[in-house]
Amino acid sequence: MRWGWRIPPNKPINATDHRVQQELYEFLRLFDWSSLRDSWCVPNHPLIIADIGARNFVLAPVLDRHFQELGCDVEIPEIHGIEIDAYRRLINFHTRADYGTHYAKSIRRGYFHPTDFLQWRRPLNIGFLLNPFVTIEPLLSWGLPCALFRPKEIFRHAYHLLKPQSGILILSNPDTEERDLSYKIAEEVGFSIGQSVLWEPDDSAQTVPRYGTVLRV
Repeated sequence: MRWGWRIPPNKPINATDHRVQQELYEFLRLFDWSSLRDSWCVPNHPLIIADIGARNFVLAPVLDRHFQELGCDVEIPEIHGIEIDAYRRLINFHTRADYGTHYAKSIRRGYFHPTDFLQWRRPLNIGFLLNPFVTIEPLLSWGLPCALFRPKEIFRHAYHLLKPQSGILILSNPDTEERDLSYKIAEEVGFSIGQSVLWEPDDSAQTVPRYGTVLRV
């Protein structure tokens, strides 16, 4: 059922989402963004960012804050959350889409899209693919059908949407097995492997590491 209802704009963020945001902010700050500026810091050009597989789009405020702090003479970035399983109902009876819309509206230029990323057609400067399903077991544990296990198609679609010679995809994986499998798929579709970072949990909402990588077009 797609029925949901609006979350009040002044509603305080719950403790879990707050911790997730803090951890994601820490993860992003591990990258050397000064070496990536040529990929996104282009004056007088729109900056288009997508969180692919955004779930409830809790990353939206983190991305908005992060790119504000980096500083660059660009337009206010468009930040898009794309989620195929947007109408999953949570324990409080809200849907992911309710929260996705709420977080999108909490930032300067945020948009939430309850759709399949493979149907997305707009070019991107930066994509975020955090813990993608590259083995089928996690997908099934999230209650998704086998038909949605399409890792190579997702990587290939991201590659073709990102701007040639400048687009980047920020990848994270929970372990080295999934990281190495992601690298294999990424290189098969044309990406080159860039800098890597490791964020490790410490009394955190996420209990496994984030092996982060910059994939370049």
